[in-house]
Amino acid sequence: MRCALCGREDVQARSLDHHTQEVCARRSVEARFEELETKFAKLCGRVAAGGNLAEVERQISEEMLAEARAREIAWADAREARQWEVVRVIGCHGTGYSQFTHPRGVAIDREGRIFVTDTNNHRIQVFSRDGTFVSQFGGPGDPIGVSVDPQGHITVADFASHRIQVFSRDGTFLSQFGSHGIGPGQLTNPLGVAVDQQGRIIVADTDNNRIQVFSHDGTFLSKFGEKGDRDGQFKLPGYLAVDQAGRIIVSEYQGHRLQVIRMPRVFDAYA
Repeated sequence: MRCALCGREDVQARSLDHHTQEVCARRSVEARFEELETKFAKLCGRVAAGGNLAEVERQISEEMLAEARAREIAWADAREARQWEVVRVIGCHGTGYSQFTHPRGVAIDREGRIFVTDTNNHRIQVFSRDGTFVSQFGGPGDPIGVSVDPQGHITVADFASHRIQVFSRDGTFLSQFGSHGIGPGQLTNPLGVAVDQQGRIIVADTDNNRIQVFSHDGTFLSKFGEKGDRDGQFKLPGYLAVDQAGRIIVSEYQGHRLQVIRMPRVFDAYA
């Protein structure tokens, strides 16, 4: 990367404070001499080829000015590419539209809409990709984890109600499953939820220290894990995601780690 101000091209020139250093000023003078040498060489070459001195000088000046401007733009683009930027901020504390009280989960659908579990306001809020409020839905409960499946259905983990709720893309309630307990298909304070490419719903059954898998209609398929420190055991599994290979990535709140788990190809609901 070449410094657009002094012409230096090395690691030091990439430093954001480079131009506050003496080296930049020194190199600026050197770069000016190099520029004059380049201009003189071009001038001699074109005049020797039969060009008009004044016209050749004007052309060369314009060309070098354009090259310098191009370097400045490239330098600015390279610097911008290395900087963080807050594009927008959505919401503030409150109970109105676009306001939140302890938001937890976030998901994005294929259209770029943003779904937020506004936990202590007991609702889901929906925003466009530019942060404009679109809608809200929900009622009594504690929504925390949220996921959007390939069909646009919104699946929500309802923490204190020990259940999973499914809504259409416009927020219409479709179904729910789960009840408080420790048996297969029962839940105790579920936090995270994800949906894989086959539409299966994976739930972090947090206080039961396990992962449960359900079909798209809420039928229990399988469970995995128990409380402990060993591989395949959990201490409060929290949030989870499914990668493109169908593996589950689970965070453990008290285990202070992530586990990556491959689901079986065939589920045995009685295992």
